Amino acid sequence: MEFSIFGFPVEPWVIAVAALGWFCWELGRLWLALDSVVWPKVLGKVLEASIEVEADSDGDDFYVPRVRYSYVVRGELYYGKRLAFHPRGSYREADMANAMDGIVAGSQHRVYYHRRHPRLSVLKPGASGWSYALLAILLAVVVIAMWFQGA
Repeated sequence: MEFSIFGFPVEPWVIAVAALGWFCWELGRLWLALDSVVWPKVLGKVLEASIEVEADSDGDDFYVPRVRYSYVVRGELYYGKRLAFHPRGSYREADMANAMDGIVAGSQHRVYYHRRHPRLSVLKPGASGWSYALLAILLAVVVIAMWFQGA
């Protein structure tokens, strides 16, 4: 069986390798998200907090949280921009408003940071259901592509 992407023929194994690479990347992000729940935390200062509207390729509104915060670990000042490890935005403004609840510029907020790499930080630790769903979809793509390769 032959696939094509933008009119170019693509072998199933190429799709499988690409999906497997993406799967591994997302698995690493999921690991960080799950681990972040037990990271040490400090009180940091929110420097910027907003929801920006970007247009997707179809012109639909896509809402993206923008945060910037500072925090001190072992006497060293760090800056972070990560709200959470799960998807970066939503097509629903209400979802982003809920995600940004309690995060206001000028206020203090808990910052979770990696024990050995304190530059790696997040305001809202943990994983979302979307992280698991994406991994399941990518794994399914790998399995289906490999099945087509053998067919």
